Amino acid sequence: MADLAVRSFCNKRRSTAYAYRGFKGTVIAKKIIIQAKGELIIAGVLEEGRLVELYWHDPKRQRLEGNIYKGPVVDLLPGMNAAFVDIGTRKNAYLSLKDWSGPEISEGQEVVVQVVNEGNGQKGPRLTSQITVPGRYLVITPFLEQVGLSKKIDDEAERNRLLAIAQKLSLLAPTIGLIIRTAAEGMDEEALVADFQSLLIQWQRLKEKAENLTAPALLYQECLLTEMILRDLVDDSVTEIDLNQSNLYEEMLCWAKDNHLCLQGRIKLFEGCDFFPLYNLCQQIEKALAPKVWLPNGGYLIIEKTEALTVVDVNTGRYKGAQNLSETVRRTNIEAAEEIAYQLRLRNIGGMVIIDFIDMIDEDHRQEVLTKLKEKLARDKVKTEVFGFTALGLLEMTRKKTRESLASIFVDKDIRKEYHIDL
Repeated sequence: MADLAVRSFCNKRRSTAYAYRGFKGTVIAKKIIIQAKGELIIAGVLEEGRLVELYWHDPKRQRLEGNIYKGPVVDLLPGMNAAFVDIGTRKNAYLSLKDWSGPEISEGQEVVVQVVNEGNGQKGPRLTSQITVPGRYLVITPFLEQVGLSKKIDDEAERNRLLAIAQKLSLLAPTIGLIIRTAAEGMDEEALVADFQSLLIQWQRLKEKAENLTAPALLYQECLLTEMILRDLVDDSVTEIDLNQSNLYEEMLCWAKDNHLCLQGRIKLFEGCDFFPLYNLCQQIEKALAPKVWLPNGGYLIIEKTEALTVVDVNTGRYKGAQNLSETVRRTNIEAAEEIAYQLRLRNIGGMVIIDFIDMIDEDHRQEVLTKLKEKLARDKVKTEVFGFTALGLLEMTRKKTRESLASIFVDKDIRKEYHIDL
């Protein structure tokens, strides 16, 4: 019956097939595993059998990113062009006035804001007033009138088709902006209309809460982990979703049915299965928590995070090469570029990143390494930007900060013990 429930929604996608492709057009198949142990849920994304992303839900640790709050401005600092807002967390949240879109702000004023960064032990959460409410195929921007389209949709005919649908949708709510997500590629108009109407209902409920609740108050909470996976991660490249708990399995099937997502033949239940030893996840996580990362040729990386940025140092290590120094350096740096893109994604490192590749005299070798890095970063759903080499030969790049890092979950000794993670 469960398969029948989702089968009727598989024809919502138009006949044109769209597969997720890498930098050079190679199809990259992915598998998602979701494991529940008690109240803790951990989900992993595998590419070619290798863990590339890890997500988790722990009810003991409140997740803030994406949540929308109503809170009073408790401190206004014109000299820092910033305000601090009480949203009910241990530390007041930081709002840069560059991110404030309303009229002039004042101390004591109640504002509606969204968390864009969780913060850490020293800093509170970071806020924006540019509210976004995401759906499966669309994102609405209630305070910004716009019609946008994901840059990852590159087929010109498909872009024009989706933009035409977006223009129609904007007439239903002229004061609310919308952005079409990558997942909308190939979907029919009916699915997009349903998603837009659902988001408008969510926004109306949020506004009613803002009018009636006393600040500080939570107005909108980011969805459950299983819903987030279906909404943000599942596309045509995901060939299989494995779960070990029947409740989660049924929840995901229901959400897929309500949101026109076809899971036929892809979602599988393995009741009570422990996926960690099956996919050697413990060893992969342990390596991702260590500062030293060995490369296949015998070279290695040192990854160190500071308060301001992350530094990656590339070394030849045990690799001596077979031809000449220039070729030894080139091969080591190319392997390093591939591994760095992978490590940033798995460790979920955000912010500024400085990479100290081994010095390259040949400009063609530099460009080859740069191209390889961009090719591998193209697999990452998180926005990255590569700025190139500085005069000192250091490569500068950024990766958007999203959710907590991999290391943060395994700070908890109980979780490390539960999953046999040794640091």
